[in-house]
Amino acid sequence: MKLPLARVVRDVGDRVEASDVAAPTNVRRLAARRLPRGIAPHLLFGGELGSAGWGFILTGHALALLCSDTPMPERRFLVAGMSAWGLVHILWQLRIGRRTLWLLRHGVASWGSVDVQTKVRYPARSGPPIVTWFGFPIEGGAAGSIRIRTYRGEFANGEHSWILYDAANPGRAMVLRRAPGAPDLPRGEGELVFQRRLRAWTVVILPLAGVVLAVALIPRVW
Repeated sequence: MKLPLARVVRDVGDRVEASDVAAPTNVRRLAARRLPRGIAPHLLFGGELGSAGWGFILTGHALALLCSDTPMPERRFLVAGMSAWGLVHILWQLRIGRRTLWLLRHGVASWGSVDVQTKVRYPARSGPPIVTWFGFPIEGGAAGSIRIRTYRGEFANGEHSWILYDAANPGRAMVLRRAPGAPDLPRGEGELVFQRRLRAWTVVILPLAGVVLAVALIPRVW
């Protein structure tokens, strides 16, 4: 199958432009694959959204326990408000995690590259974040793209990376190396190789703490 051209980028001020070069490898349709046991908790309960959600819930519960002199209606409002806001983050993380799990098991692999990077105008943990567009070839000779939020230095200009996408909807895609465990797809192999061991206990601590605090609050608030 003849592939579309890959993209190599160069800096032009706040924007990175692309030029065409020959694609280095092929699109690979991989068989449904088994994943490490620890990856599901990391995707469903961890991540920035999941951690933030459980953090909101824990904060609300802890404040309600500490502010024993606060009138009961205010304490209930605090717990309900913080818990509701945390639940929004948790449900959104569950949605993203389920999609990522599906792509890791069934996604078609394609060798993509950065097309465009645009700076975002607010501070972040490691410098101004940027919106990064990856272009990648898809089956049938067409081309797909995916937009992700990255941080300065995470991807070098012109860097290539494996993309996993849904064959029925190529817009549903992910950059493979950003998944927990830093998975890779070595050239010539059909299975994903995880560079780091995933331990489920590291991401279930916050949910367990939230359950313990919720049980402790039942007789004091409700």
